[in-house]
Amino acid sequence: MVTLAWLLWGCSSSKLPTLSEQSPELMNSENSEKGTVVVRIYWPEVKTRMMPDLAKSIRVWMRRYGIIIAESPILTRPSGSATVEYRFTGVPISVGGRKDTYVIAAAYPNTDGTGVILAYGSSPEFAVRSGVNPVQSVRLVSTVAKIQIIVPENIRVGSTFNVQAIALNAKDEQVPVPPFNWSIILGRDVLEFVGSTTGQQVTLRALKAGTARIRAVTEQQSGNPESIASGEVDIEVKP
Repeated sequence: MVTLAWLLWGCSSSKLPTLSEQSPELMNSENSEKGTVVVRIYWPEVKTRMMPDLAKSIRVWMRRYGIIIAESPILTRPSGSATVEYRFTGVPISVGGRKDTYVIAAAYPNTDGTGVILAYGSSPEFAVRSGVNPVQSVRLVSTVAKIQIIVPENIRVGSTFNVQAIALNAKDEQVPVPPFNWSIILGRDVLEFVGSTTGQQVTLRALKAGTARIRAVTEQQSGNPESIASGEVDIEVKP
């Protein structure tokens, strides 16, 4: 069994496997013993919400020595809180009980397993034995590498302007995230919000000359403040 969890922040995913990388020798060996590995996904856990809020599907692979030996179909998110399981059957056992196999998984924003990857991770290596194998865990790490805040130039006292926040991975691809919560953390006498303080974009009004700092925060995971994805930027207001 493989329990999938998610922790925000981390590096971008590495190259994902393709079916063309499968080894016929490993997949079709008629003489080798076989085992079963079960993938169990809690999606999401009610209290901790371990999966990204926007994740709609997951793909899972098993690899040995860098070669795919099994691949799941696209596992779609059920309605409400539920557990999804997938059984990898007929998996060739590890020769000599070597820990030579690992599971990798990726979460996607679309139900058909497409879109920019939201989270990615792999399990420790383990040995596949005959029969049903014990639990192997995978921690999915967000592909968000930074939060970019876009601010217009030449902001002057009395002007009203929009700022926008974008979550990016290490390849500077935009990663879908829930709406940001915005705040002014320095210079509240320099800027004020006009209207909502939630969204990908918000509106500000310049009250006086000076410098203010704003922050955009998105989706806290597992009640852990360290898992908040946030970005900050200083805004200069000219007379």
